[in-house]
Amino acid sequence: MDLLERIDNLQVQDPQPTTPYKLRKIKLTNQIAILCAGLAAPYFVIFGAFKLHIAQALVIPTVAIYLASLLFNRFKRHDASKLSIIIGTSIVLLVYANLLGEKVGAQLLLFALLPIPLLLFEADDRVQIATGMLTPLICSFALEFSHFSLFGLREYLAAPTEYVIHNFAILTTFLLIGLSALVNFIENKKYEKLLETKNLELNDNIEVLQQAYKEVKVKRSMDQELEAAREIQIGIVPDRAPAAQNFQLNHWFLPAKQVGGDYFDYLVFSQNRIGIIIADIVGKGIPGSLMMLALRNSLHTFIDKNDSPAKALEKLNPIIYHHRTIQKYVPMCYGILDIKKQTFTYANGGHEPGLLLTKDGGITELSTGGCCVGMYERAEFEEEEIALSPGDRVVLLTDGLTDIKDKNGHLFGIEGLKALFQ
Repeated sequence: MDLLERIDNLQVQDPQPTTPYKLRKIKLTNQIAILCAGLAAPYFVIFGAFKLHIAQALVIPTVAIYLASLLFNRFKRHDASKLSIIIGTSIVLLVYANLLGEKVGAQLLLFALLPIPLLLFEADDRVQIATGMLTPLICSFALEFSHFSLFGLREYLAAPTEYVIHNFAILTTFLLIGLSALVNFIENKKYEKLLETKNLELNDNIEVLQQAYKEVKVKRSMDQELEAAREIQIGIVPDRAPAAQNFQLNHWFLPAKQVGGDYFDYLVFSQNRIGIIIADIVGKGIPGSLMMLALRNSLHTFIDKNDSPAKALEKLNPIIYHHRTIQKYVPMCYGILDIKKQTFTYANGGHEPGLLLTKDGGITELSTGGCCVGMYERAEFEEEEIALSPGDRVVLLTDGLTDIKDKNGHLFGIEGLKALFQ
C-alpha cells in the first residue's frame, strides 16, 4: 500500500467517535440493568404468593426503570442511564421499605446500593457518587432505628412472610454481587485484550507517521538539492545562440526531470569560427551539476581556437579520465562551424549521431568513429568535414529525444526522428 494511502487510513472519519472505554461503560451498564431486572422479577411471584398486592404492583415500574436505562444507552445517553439505575432503584426500594416494614425495608434498601459500586469505575462526578450511595443508606438507617415511615401505609407481614422475604433479599443480594462481579471480570479481560490490540495498532500507526516524516524530510532535502542543481545547470548552459552571418543557430533545451544530464555550449573563436559542443553527463542532482560545471571549465580552458574537433577531443580525453570531479566518461560531439568556408567539421566521441538535412530532402547521419571521451587514458578520434549549402540543416541531439516511447512502449529512435524530419 502506498504510504499516503496508509496515512489516509489513519484519519478519523467520525468527528465524535465512540471510544472503546465508553463502549465498555455502556455495555457494563446494560448488563447491570439486565441483571437487576432479572433479579427483581422473582419478587413479583413472592409478593403475589403472600398477597402483598401493592408491593407486587410496584415490581412493574421497578423493572421499567431498568428497561429505561437500556433505552437511554440505546440513544447514547449514558449519564441518564446510570442515574436511572442509581436514583430510580433507591426511590422504588424506599417505597418498598415503607410498605413492608422497618426490618425488611432496611434490608431491601441495601439492595439499592449494589449497582452503585459497579458503576464507580466509570463515574467522574464525586457528588453524583456520594448522592447515589448516601441516599439509600441514610433512609435505611432511618427506617431501622427511628421507625420513620414516609407514607404511613404498610402491608401486614406475618413472621413467616417476613422471614422468607428477608432471606430472599439476602440471597438476591449475594447473587447480584456474584453475577455482577463475574460480568465485570469478563468485561475487564475483554477490555484489556482490546486495549492491547489498540496499542499495537497505535504503535503501527506511529511507525507509519515516523516513516512518513522521515520520507518528507528526505524529499524536502532532495527537492532543495534538485532546485540548487537546476539553478547551477541553468547558469551553465547558454540562454541564447550567438549570431553567425548567413547562418542561423538555435537550440532547444528541456530536461525530462527537474535536472537533466545533458549539456551543450557554444565556443565563439572569431566571427568566422564557432565551436558547438553537445554532451551527456552521467550523473544527477548536485553531483551531476558539479560534473557539468567541471566539464564546462575544462572545455573553455583546454580547447584552443586552432584545435580541430578530433584534436580537441584527444586533448580532453586524459583530462576527463583523471579528473576528480568528472568521475565517469562523457559521450560528446564537438564540431566547428566555419562561416567563411561554409563547412561544418565534427568529431563524435561515443555520442548520439547528428543529422544533416539537405534542402532536397536527404538525411545523412553524422557519425564518426571514436569511444566516449575519458573512457580510456589514451584514445584517438576521427573527424569529418561537410560542406553546407543554402537550405541545409545540421541537427545535434542527445538520446533524450530518441529514447521517447509511444503509448505501446516503442522507442522513437533515430529512424523515427528521420521520418519526422522528412
